[in-house]
Amino acid sequence: MKKTAQRSTDTRKTRQIMKRVLSFALILTCLLSIESVAFATSENYTIFTEPHSENDSFYYSVLDGEVTIIGYRGSDDGRVIIPSEIEGVPVTKIGSSAFAMSDISEVTIPNTVTTIEFAAFSNTGLKSITIPASVTNIGKMVFYGSRMTSITVDENNPVYHSDGNCVIETKAKTLVAGIDSSVIPSDGSVTTIGAGVFTQCRFTEIEIPDCIETIEEAAFISCMELKNITIPDSVKTIGDRAFRLCSDLTGIVIPDSVESIGEGAFDDCNDLSDVRIGSGVKSIGCWAFSGCGIERITVSENNKFYHAENNCLIETSSKTLVRGCVNSKIPADGSVTAIGQYAFDFCGFKTLTIPDCVTEIMGYAFYFSKLESVVIGNGVKNIPEAAFFRNPNLSSVTIGNSVESIGRDAFTGCLALKEITLPDNVKTIETEAFYQCYNLETITMGTGIESVGEFAFCACSGLSDVYYGGSVEDWKSINIKSDNEPLVNARIHCEGENNTLLKELFYIKTVLINIISNIISLVISGLKTILADIIMPPVVFN
Repeated sequence: MKKTAQRSTDTRKTRQIMKRVLSFALILTCLLSIESVAFATSENYTIFTEPHSENDSFYYSVLDGEVTIIGYRGSDDGRVIIPSEIEGVPVTKIGSSAFAMSDISEVTIPNTVTTIEFAAFSNTGLKSITIPASVTNIGKMVFYGSRMTSITVDENNPVYHSDGNCVIETKAKTLVAGIDSSVIPSDGSVTTIGAGVFTQCRFTEIEIPDCIETIEEAAFISCMELKNITIPDSVKTIGDRAFRLCSDLTGIVIPDSVESIGEGAFDDCNDLSDVRIGSGVKSIGCWAFSGCGIERITVSENNKFYHAENNCLIETSSKTLVRGCVNSKIPADGSVTAIGQYAFDFCGFKTLTIPDCVTEIMGYAFYFSKLESVVIGNGVKNIPEAAFFRNPNLSSVTIGNSVESIGRDAFTGCLALKEITLPDNVKTIETEAFYQCYNLETITMGTGIESVGEFAFCACSGLSDVYYGGSVEDWKSINIKSDNEPLVNARIHCEGENNTLLKELFYIKTVLINIISNIISLVISGLKTILADIIMPPVVFN
């Protein structure tokens, strides 16, 4: 949420540092998931997942009469000349991450190389590179994280050409590699911005020309300094995670031409406060706006598939609330019957009422939100997995009478929760449902409870009292699984009308009250007689 005047510089810097660490971890995970990955560093530390050989400068593999460079051993000056052959065998490939995170500053690629694989020169000290005419296959995210100033493709290359510091697959009109200083050609030679092309670029803005039709997966992922971008009317598709982790982006206008917004397209754009969606959007992927600090959502009134109401983005036909924001109020007129996955995750609102017309809450709907109070209406039957996961400020929860189950991790880490009442219809409390609710002191359970999953109340160290609507015998019949010591060891108050012990205690209490009452009556009667005799002694007749 963009509130610059209210946010300290230190907080902003801390958040940015954390985001960069998380981004690096995310991309590192991607690298580790790919076969035959080797990391080269100045300390000559490498990781291999295949047999390899080595010489003074490189780690390499030989297969079918061709050499693939899979790692770099380092040099004193950072200058690298890749040989055209090793042991008389031609060098044809630069493997995935072969020079990743190395200190190279210059590289010469021979004309024998035909393939440069995924992330081959990522996070290096390279400033410029010339791709020879022999290269006919360039992988994704080849230069991400490297602060290069120039990319050139040999003019005789039959597959690729360069323009505006962009590498372009000529026939497909696809931009396959870009850097901080790239200028996307506007002459129609590019219609697609390829997957991962501008990963981790540091530009604050970039112009997307009106010849672009497709923005592919992760095209601008982790461009954390990107503040402004205009999507032209020519764009039809925004791919999965296209702008993920663009944490400085404050607003986005989706033009009428766009038909689909991919999964996580704007995920973790923290400062994205204003979202405007055009008339052409037919599909919006899961968690497309997850983790955003949205304050305002609008949808063109001509859109047949989505609409906005009360700052809620709603898929019209399914009546599913796709994304909410800090100012949302869920419509109670029946236009919303389901709250989608991640619909309110990381949201900054404090109180929310889920109306009775809502019958379904999907998993992770309020994941890591800042809710303090929530009222769940009587239409909901299931509180699903991680619905309120890690809502640290959630202190008041009212659960509707129709709820039958509390899902896994539904309230995990709700640190402010001190008490909760489960209605009679609740039959199951699933694994880790209230895990690490350290301050939960009391819980009231209805008579319908049948099972409690493993770790459901694990680490609920403050739990002292459980009020149960059934009898002692009923309580003993509940299937309470392992690692629920706080629940088992709490004081169980069985309050059901079939509770034999309570009946016996009530009978004894009643008998004792009757005995004490009779004794008191006799004592009072005797005292009255004695007092009467003293005040008015009996008359004696002679």
